[in-house]
Amino acid sequence: MKKIISLLLILTTLLTMAACSSEGLETEEEILPTSTDKGIIKIPVNTEQKLLVKDPLTWEKIDAIPVANSSMSSDQLRQIVLDFAKLSLSFIWQPSEEWYITVGRNYTFPVNSMYGGIPYVSSSSGNMYKWMCYLDEETGILDVMAVGTNIERVLGNQCSAHAFSAYSRVSNSMDWGGTNEMVLKHGCIPLGEYTYDTSLENWDGIATADVCKQNGQQVMYRSYAKLLPADGLSNSDIKNAGHVIMNKEVHVETAADGSIDGYKSYIIYYEQSSGFKSAVHANTTYQTQAGVDRKFTFHNLFNEGYLPWTVAEFIGRDPVEKATASGDLTAESVTPSELAKIKITTNYAISVFEIHIKDESGKVVKEIEKPFEGFPLQRLEATPYGRFNVNEISSYADGKHTAEVYVRVNSGELLQVYSGTLNNA
Repeated sequence: MKKIISLLLILTTLLTMAACSSEGLETEEEILPTSTDKGIIKIPVNTEQKLLVKDPLTWEKIDAIPVANSSMSSDQLRQIVLDFAKLSLSFIWQPSEEWYITVGRNYTFPVNSMYGGIPYVSSSSGNMYKWMCYLDEETGILDVMAVGTNIERVLGNQCSAHAFSAYSRVSNSMDWGGTNEMVLKHGCIPLGEYTYDTSLENWDGIATADVCKQNGQQVMYRSYAKLLPADGLSNSDIKNAGHVIMNKEVHVETAADGSIDGYKSYIIYYEQSSGFKSAVHANTTYQTQAGVDRKFTFHNLFNEGYLPWTVAEFIGRDPVEKATASGDLTAESVTPSELAKIKITTNYAISVFEIHIKDESGKVVKEIEKPFEGFPLQRLEATPYGRFNVNEISSYADGKHTAEVYVRVNSGELLQVYSGTLNNA
């Protein structure tokens, strides 16, 4: 379908031719997660669409980021996380139809305009794997209507979801759901000299700015100085509003007495925020996420209550695991409804499921790709049931077609969890 849409768009275009960049940290409110499951509506892409994206996001670009393994160095693992985080914030796309965002912020993405990166939406958990269910690799056009009325929740992203999708390329030791849970017990290992009560389950009723004050400026500055590429920093206030950013590089300057100068020392970082900045692509100006290569001083990090932390896999406390996935279907033949109810279990977070129907020659005659939306971020069990219309595959239940079920996990891999004959009974 995507290739057909691409050809139509190219033909239409040919016929037509013939005739904020701020350096301030933003505190994004982590609204309590909600989960909805609205229907998916597929209608034709706008035939008046102009082709603006010259370098669209493709699976080739995503797959160019290596899959982590236990033999990789810490530097290699960190680079994987940084590369994924940056690509999520910068890939170029355009909407097939006007897209309105109303959750947490109010944005409008008109037809025939380009954007960079995943838009910010409070209480959402989108990532590039989910986007690829609806993004045309040849044109960079997002099929807005195919996503449905719940597009904000399905494809939008917030700071914690952005960070999690990047870290879960290499790590399955984290199980936090938002900035309020970014403590040792959920996989955020304190970095440097500062201390807090590491028995905490979350930051409920505690402001991390107070933790910074209790430890003191120089202790926190020395802790910031320990940051390595892809280490994280997060804050939270007593109302559970917070933000998380990802360090790219650190610059440290000391005073004559050997203390760290918090005004001259700074980090360069990535973040998912609500801010946009202007950029140019193929001689066309467009709006892109502002959270790439931002700069902030140690002094302001301290004042904002940011605590630095790292991930177990970076420092050898937990080896990188090989991604695995299994399904609870074992029968050689299944009905469409049985297939839809398969329970999938993995050791890395689940983002997308795919169903491939093949004919007797092995040719794929039907393919379904659907994302899992909502929370938890560390989703290790899921079922396709209720997320697609079983009637889409019922006509193939003749004993001659094979059904295969796959799951896309956040390590970046597509893993098969079932293969069997599709029957009516």
